[in-house]
This record gives sequence, C-alpha cells and structure tokens, in this order.
Amino acid sequence: MGNNNIFKVKEILNEKKMVTTKDLSKLLNVSPMSITRYLNNLEEEGFIERTHGGAILLEENKRISEINFSKRIKINQKIKREIAKKAASYVSENNTIFIDSGSTTILLLDFLVKNIVIYTNSIYTALDAIEKKFVNVNIIGGRVKPVTLASVNPLCKEAIEKLNFDYVFLGTNSFDSIGSLTTPDSNEGFVKELISTRSSEIIVLADSAKYNKTSFYNFTPKGYKLVTDYSGKISNQKFDVEKIEVKNENI
Repeated sequence: MGNNNIFKVKEILNEKKMVTTKDLSKLLNVSPMSITRYLNNLEEEGFIERTHGGAILLEENKRISEINFSKRIKINQKIKREIAKKAASYVSENNTIFIDSGSTTILLLDFLVKNIVIYTNSIYTALDAIEKKFVNVNIIGGRVKPVTLASVNPLCKEAIEKLNFDYVFLGTNSFDSIGSLTTPDSNEGFVKELISTRSSEIIVLADSAKYNKTSFYNFTPKGYKLVTDYSGKISNQKFDVEKIEVKNENI
C-alpha cells in the first residue's frame, strides 16, 4: 500500500507541481504522518524539494534545482571569487557578520580580515572558516538540508532574533530585473528573511547565471546591495536595490 501511495503522490506532483501535506492527506485518505513519510522518501530520491507544510516538484526546466554543493562551487568560480572579493571589502576588523550558505558566499572567507566574528547556517562555511584560522566562528542550528548542509529550520527563529550583525551576506538561487530574490526551499527562504531583519547592511552575492530565473519562495529584503557581474539594469522601484557591478574579464 505504501509504495502504491508514493506512486500516487508522484502522479499528483507531476500534475500539480506543488502540494501540501493536508491536501495529499485528503486526496489519498491517509494520515498526515504517512504523507510526511512519503514526502521524506521522495526528497531523498531528489524528486521533490520539501517546503513548509508540503513539497514542490523539482523540474530542471521550470525551476532551479539544487546541485550537489561540491559541484556547484566549481561553476563560474572565477567570477564568483571576484564577487566575493568585492563584497568582503566592506568588512572591517571587529565586525560581526552573518554568512549565508552558498557557493559564492563561502568564497568570502578567502578575502575577509581574520579579526571578526562569523555566524553562519552552513556546515561547509563553518568548517572552512575554522580551517582558514578564523578564531570566532559560530553556527546557527536547525534541520540540516542534505544537499547544501545548511540549517534551514524555522526553530532557529528565537536564536536569530537575539542577534545583530554589522553585515549580512546572502546567497540566492535567482534574481530578476526588479530585484526579486528567490529560493526553492521555503524554510531556507524563511531563514534568509529573518536574518535580513538583523542588520541594516544586507549584501547579496549572485553571478549573472542566476539572472531572470524563478524559484519557489521570494525572500527579498526591503533594501540591499547586489554584488554581481550582471551588466543589465535592476529597477529599484519595488525594492531598494543598489547594484554593485563586478566586471567579468571572460566576456
């Protein structure tokens, strides 16, 4: 029965693209606990991305799917390093900063001064910071996302609300011409939103490959700096966006 229900869940997802645990429970006439178990199995298969209260179908041609972090960090690495170098230049000694999980944000560690306080939700970033001899490295806990090794659980809300940062550095899966920022995972987006309220200096790092794509959850801060190699215009009529362009020497 379980395997048959999982097949039915896949059929529903292929049709609807996005579902809630509550709706699936009603459609299949099974308990929410069983639906959660089915969705956990499908997430392990890489068939879906879990969201708060449900799931979305991972379709490469319609949404940005997650790539294994060790592979993602090698994509466009040269320009990502230039973006990280520029972003890191804002930080001074004794600053307290937050570094989001991401293949560009982790590169900040190659350019930051050592005498700072680092908070992160990324196991990769925390380990790399320690290896690079940063002495004050702190990790914010929560459910660890297997693909990115980032803690994305809203349970970290109370801890985050007690913190204040000189700078918050965020990654994003996509951005568009009006400055909207999106991610496939609503839990991850929730953490990004919450972190953005803990500083007046939000700096988003994104290479041009992420331009004009759409993911599930919009986490756009009210105002932020966008460090990118994208040369087109970003309108700031809806969001207060300051674009800081980094030249891509490969163009």
